[in-house]
Amino acid sequence: MGNEVADKAAKEACKDGAKGFFRTPFPDLQIQAVDKARIRFQAYLNDKALSTSTQYHLLYNPAPSAKPWYYKSALNRSEIVLINRLRSNHYNLNYSLFRKNMVQSPACVCGDPRQDLNHIVFYCPLTRIKARSLVRYLNRAFPSHARNAFLPLAKPSHKLCRLFLSFFKSIGISV
Repeated sequence: MGNEVADKAAKEACKDGAKGFFRTPFPDLQIQAVDKARIRFQAYLNDKALSTSTQYHLLYNPAPSAKPWYYKSALNRSEIVLINRLRSNHYNLNYSLFRKNMVQSPACVCGDPRQDLNHIVFYCPLTRIKARSLVRYLNRAFPSHARNAFLPLAKPSHKLCRLFLSFFKSIGISV
């Protein structure tokens, strides 16, 4: 009896087309919704990057991923926070604080007009000695990125993260 009903339904479908209301399974709808949301969010991020986070967007704009850059890395929370703040250009140095109207001047205490990451790592006479191991590692591991500490942060190694964290601790700046 079951085969006869199935045969009859198949013949009707061939003649008249499929009939009936078939409900779409929830997982299929969920996949479509997640894909649309991801596309909308990426478009939103691209639009915002044109006006607010141009450095981050130019240097670190990854392919859309559901996993963060530090997924499956052995980094601790303080290392992740430090690298995220350095990458986004939001840290406790005068150049960043000046852009948020938190200090009067972007200048460094040493007299340089711009206290940013590159200045305190490579150029500042007040921090040069404490930055030696970090600078040595950057020059050895990233010879094409000499004097730019932002570029190696695109895919930071565990050692680079540790060196940045120990450098900031040694100069007494809590990022």
